[in-house]
Amino acid sequence: MCLIEHHSPKLKIPPNIDDALTSSDVIVREGDNVTLRCKAKGSPEPSIKWKRDDGLKIVISKTMEVNEVEGDTLELERISRLHMGAYLCIATNGVPPSVSKRIKVSVDCKDFKELKDDILDLVKCTFFKLSFAYGLDTASIVWPNLIIGQTHAQDVNKQQLENILHDLNTNVQPCQNFFDYSCSNWKQRHQSDYYKDITGLVELKVNKILVEFMENQPGKVELKRYYDSCKTAETIQMEKYLQLVKPANGLEWPILAQLRDLNSNWSQEKFQLLETLATLQVYGLNNVLINVETKWEKNKKVSITLQAPENVENSDKNSHLKSLAILKLLGVDKTRISSYMQQIMTAEKGLQEFLTKAVNSDDALIPLTLNELQQSYPFLNWNSFLETRLQQKPENLELKIFLKNWEYFQKFSDYLKNQDKESLCNYLMMKFLKFVLQDMRKGHEKLDCVQDLRAKFPIAMNNVYQQTTLPGPLTENYKKDILEIFTRIQKTFLKSLSENRLNLSTAQLEFLKAKLINTSLLLPTLVTKNFMETYYKSLPQFDSNNYAFNHLAYLKHHSSQQYFTQQLSLNQQDPIRSSSSIPYYHRSLNQIIVPYGYLQLPIYDINLHSLHKYSILGFILAHELMHAFDSTGVTYHANGLQHLTGFSILQQESYSTTLNCVDQQHATVSINERLADLLGARLAYDAYFSENSSDKLFPGTDMPEKRMFFMNLAQFFCSKVDKNYPEHDDDKMRLHDILKNYEQFADTFQCGHDDKMHPKEKCRMW
Repeated sequence: MCLIEHHSPKLKIPPNIDDALTSSDVIVREGDNVTLRCKAKGSPEPSIKWKRDDGLKIVISKTMEVNEVEGDTLELERISRLHMGAYLCIATNGVPPSVSKRIKVSVDCKDFKELKDDILDLVKCTFFKLSFAYGLDTASIVWPNLIIGQTHAQDVNKQQLENILHDLNTNVQPCQNFFDYSCSNWKQRHQSDYYKDITGLVELKVNKILVEFMENQPGKVELKRYYDSCKTAETIQMEKYLQLVKPANGLEWPILAQLRDLNSNWSQEKFQLLETLATLQVYGLNNVLINVETKWEKNKKVSITLQAPENVENSDKNSHLKSLAILKLLGVDKTRISSYMQQIMTAEKGLQEFLTKAVNSDDALIPLTLNELQQSYPFLNWNSFLETRLQQKPENLELKIFLKNWEYFQKFSDYLKNQDKESLCNYLMMKFLKFVLQDMRKGHEKLDCVQDLRAKFPIAMNNVYQQTTLPGPLTENYKKDILEIFTRIQKTFLKSLSENRLNLSTAQLEFLKAKLINTSLLLPTLVTKNFMETYYKSLPQFDSNNYAFNHLAYLKHHSSQQYFTQQLSLNQQDPIRSSSSIPYYHRSLNQIIVPYGYLQLPIYDINLHSLHKYSILGFILAHELMHAFDSTGVTYHANGLQHLTGFSILQQESYSTTLNCVDQQHATVSINERLADLLGARLAYDAYFSENSSDKLFPGTDMPEKRMFFMNLAQFFCSKVDKNYPEHDDDKMRLHDILKNYEQFADTFQCGHDDKMHPKEKCRMW
């Protein structure tokens, strides 16, 4: 008998896109119409919406652009080059996870005679006409929609203006809180978790382009193998690293040996601390027990400096937590973790106490032969250490040895005599694994893996980015455009220096002017194939299924390239090794480097109105230029070496007065970053309005250009979070510090001295 009638609840099924009924990638003749279809199954029945993958609006017709379209069809009328790109069909029904399919729309352009002056249109159309003629694969070519020159001037300026006006909060008084006035609605346009500010947005765009490139590469390409190994390594496999890097030939790491056999007897006789230390240094671990500096002058000529480790007082407060995490990753049984932790923590504490007492940084360098070194510290096997560290027999090299902290090495030798070798070996293993963990990729998603490639192979990845996105004619066009902006900023600063606000001597002024004139701007060029092959020749063939092997190969290669990278700096090629898209000032070269990845909207487009260019990119260039004249940079000559004249400027009362003014406004993470901000904005403003009237209205608005300048400048500082960065203050504080110290801002927005954004005391350096 059934006492209760059971009513089965309706089964809920997450959405699933039906590929058979959904459109695939399409190539459409320019001027034709196209309908994209997307069908999905699930319970409840899924709803469909469409978005562009690059975040731009969908062009429905000449008069209609929308952020998204609902429904299982997307109709695009009179296809043009503006429609090129990838579209996402997204299916949701309230049952996670939602799903999406990416559909590429490529456009076969009309005849060349119908194209106007858009160089990239010409490049695209050339490619697509060849693809039809010769059956080339269009899917393997990436045409990102937000890179320089790819959008018409009217479109980019319209979008930039719409963004500025969208982000405004007119309920906030600009003279009270300009950040909230300009940026309150910025978060609504930027909801991705992948970035928090404009720099993160730019990096994400670069990474997306590189992901698409890597996804379309054949499996035999070395970077592709590394990339694939990153994606497939879903878990952190610490054991693989220890299997590939052993403390000595025929010797396992103690913990690893005991993991395999609890009753194994670890062979202490085979363990030689210096040999193990040298092995780990080959992979880049330095400043553990011994700090080693190696300089290769020629293939067989090398100098090596041995010294006590630096900054030993700055111990890692989370060291024990990291050790615990590593033991768990190694698969150590819970019953044994406590004993291992006790052993490791005791070794760390003992060595930390020893190092703190023994290190003396005031010792002079002492030149020694290998025999003299061995006789001085007979307990340590220096010959084995140097052979392992240099990967060659010392007798085959023209070797110069320098020793610093000789007393430390005597104490170090005596200290080791009384230490348990197994504990020392486990200590070194933990140091190595923490080093590896710090350098390891941060995840196994596509974007994580591309970021890992950029960090580890910047020369190759910078080349990939430039070749993928920047046709030659465009490169020359925007080089010319950006150099024009930079040159005008230089001239503006030269004029400011001539006013001599700090009452400097003639010699001091000439020193600064010479440095300014010789400060150059570099947009890195493509390196040659021969250069690439030479630089990466020591790398083995990567394994698509073994991230640990690939990672260790990279570490070994990176550590071995010291001589090569020293030569890069001497030849002024160092900037190509930048793994970030962020511009920076290179003090030893007296050069500002602007990676191509940074030149994207909303920072730059060759078609942007000049005001938009100067108020963001101009500010960035001026900011970096000011690092040549901040409290550190001013002490350096144009040749990259410190100079007495620079120090004399630093000691000027007028210079120190300005520094105190800036510092006393409120505490700052970096006084030099604040100085660069204050004068950077002033220079960009003056450089633009030196050639343009400040009274005219910005095109298409009833807003004065000088007001638009500050509103667009604010776009650079809009962000989702209030946080201090390692190098500078939080974005809101930076923006307010700039504007509070600039009288032109107060005049433009008619601020009174009772307003927060217009204090009576303002700071100005030059």
